[in-house]
Amino acid sequence: MIQENLNELRLCIQKQIGFRINNISELKMVHEAIEWNTKKKISFNTLRRFYGFLKTTTPNLNTLNTLSQFIGYENFSAYQKNS
Repeated sequence: MIQENLNELRLCIQKQIGFRINNISELKMVHEAIEWNTKKKISFNTLRRFYGFLKTTTPNLNTLNTLSQFIGYENFSAYQKNS
């Protein structure tokens, strides 16, 4: 996975929600929005890692698929093809 794609995905999520994620309380709002819109659970700690609030690890495919669905793509593969 290319770090550039992940950085772009982070920016697309911020565009989708309409604000920059600068702190944990904003990230909690994003967490709720993702679960509400996708009807899929994502760990809050996973989002904290994805946005650098915890030690960053490579996200798994299910996480990337859910985040891509949140911004309107079928899955992460479709997101990569269109970005």
